[in-house]
Amino acid sequence: MALIKRLASIFLLSLLILALALPLSNYLLQRARVKTNNGDLQFQAFSEVLQNSCVDCHSADLTVYPVYYQLPAARTVIDRDIEIGRAALCLNRDQLRGTEPIAMADLMAIARTVNEGSMPPANYRALHWNVAGGVSPHDKLAILNYVKSKNVQLEVKPISVERSMESPQKLKLGAKLYVDKRLSSKNSLSCASCHNLEKGGADGLPFPSSEDGRKGRLNTPSVFNSRHNFRYFWDGRFDNLNALLAGHLEDSALECSDALIAKLCRDPEYIELASQAYPDKPFGKELMVDSLAAYVGSLTTPSCKFDRYLKGERALPAKAIAGWRLFQEKGCVTCHSGVNLGGMSFEKMGLKADYFAYRLEKHQIAESDVDAGRFNVTKVPSDRGKFKVPSLRNVALTSPYFHDGSVKDLAEAVQVMSEFQLGEKLSDKETEELVEFLKSLSGTHRK
Repeated sequence: MALIKRLASIFLLSLLILALALPLSNYLLQRARVKTNNGDLQFQAFSEVLQNSCVDCHSADLTVYPVYYQLPAARTVIDRDIEIGRAALCLNRDQLRGTEPIAMADLMAIARTVNEGSMPPANYRALHWNVAGGVSPHDKLAILNYVKSKNVQLEVKPISVERSMESPQKLKLGAKLYVDKRLSSKNSLSCASCHNLEKGGADGLPFPSSEDGRKGRLNTPSVFNSRHNFRYFWDGRFDNLNALLAGHLEDSALECSDALIAKLCRDPEYIELASQAYPDKPFGKELMVDSLAAYVGSLTTPSCKFDRYLKGERALPAKAIAGWRLFQEKGCVTCHSGVNLGGMSFEKMGLKADYFAYRLEKHQIAESDVDAGRFNVTKVPSDRGKFKVPSLRNVALTSPYFHDGSVKDLAEAVQVMSEFQLGEKLSDKETEELVEFLKSLSGTHRK
């Protein structure tokens, strides 16, 4: 009996030592370091904190696995946590080095979680005693100081009412091109066909149509306020408006060829407008793209009710104000922030639950290659299912919603976003208040 008790004591002591040794082993891990080279001392401190405390779960290739990762049960938990972490935020070496910017929304999310003390999560700290106390006050200050130095728009701001700085001649040329169906090979489609200024800058359809009758595979976003987006197209394949428009003109539906130029050159008004807007350039593709980009960039909708409210006017009803408060409290503002209430980051569709399984059951829409989103551009696994966060300005006018155009009703879209992006189910009252707030974002285009 004494032998059994002794063996039991040895066994329990061994378990205790093992329980202590496994978390302590994290101190001995050799972590790869990315050297910062942009000369910004605040960024260096910021990057150091991220590399010490975040990259195990929030990077593509800088994860350091602990000794106990070899245990099957631990591996399952760790792999799941990393998958969730990378879906929420995934930093690459160039971002930690300082040669590639970190998206504003990601900076906001980092600052918010540091303020809340919600990262690292409790289960991570329990087995990683080097961060058992969370982010230290010194490290927290390093994070917040850098975020502040980048003038990150932690608050939503009203859109500027200033008119475009482009010349009136260039805007007039771009406006004529925008509605000209001769830009398409069969003279049946113009930019305005899909981006109708009377329909919130979109087309009201799940997918746009082409000249050959085929449907597109991604919902048409609004053209209004697009100059405030950091990238263009749902997967961010274009860096600026000029690149986007050049790509559209080379599309099979909107051709930009010698034949097109010749066709438009027969119009005396084009020749006159082009000579006024670009006196030193011949009428051609570069000129067309530039004038179109100038015009599209001028399409803004300032002075909506919410903008006026932000400026101090009593422009919102009580229900919309309650919706704005909810919008902030629920965390919607983390992604839908800045002047455009979005358009500044990529986010995974279905961060808290499987959106595509839900869509298949609810709308009978099977997952396809376009649902890979940003991955189709970068080929980075953690980018699969990520899309550019759309602007919420004029959202009440641009049904149907999401990249797949699957939801027609704004209230349903709000509920889907809350459940699958925030992990919360809204009450009917909360949904109604949020919808009233979103309706206040509808502005008027000044011609």
